[in-house]
Amino acid sequence: MPIQADRRQLLRTGVWSLPVISMAAAAPAFASSGSNLSGSTVVASRPGGQVGRFTLSLRNSGTTTTALKVTFTVDSLTTQPVAPAQPQPPVGWTITAINVAAGTVEYTASTQISSADGTVVVVFNVQRNSNGATSGTVRIDPGGGGQETTLPYTFGA
Repeated sequence: MPIQADRRQLLRTGVWSLPVISMAAAAPAFASSGSNLSGSTVVASRPGGQVGRFTLSLRNSGTTTTALKVTFTVDSLTTQPVAPAQPQPPVGWTITAINVAAGTVEYTASTQISSADGTVVVVFNVQRNSNGATSGTVRIDPGGGGQETTLPYTFGA
């Protein structure tokens, strides 16, 4: 015998299924993970004197960055020229903030990074008032609510 549903049963089923369909349709908008630069690395070195060189390998495993910024916390930071070609930032980056008292310098990228770019290597040179050993952090902020990453570094004596 075939199952027959009356109008009331169909109406009750339809009323209960609408919220479920609405929730399922809304879920992808909230499931977006944003930019994720947690696979990035930093190598800190002292090529000579009081120069701090940071080689960042930026790797994005999420959506394209929207306002990529990199902030270095450096002990004994100075704004004095680093070398004849400095204190200019690397190509495609601008210095957006320097706070000597806090020991921070912030750079902003003019070009954003997508997951299709693979690993993007950028070298930053920072001038210090000291050539001694130190440690600090590099904070990478992809903007747009993406996952911020903070990497530690150390300069040997």
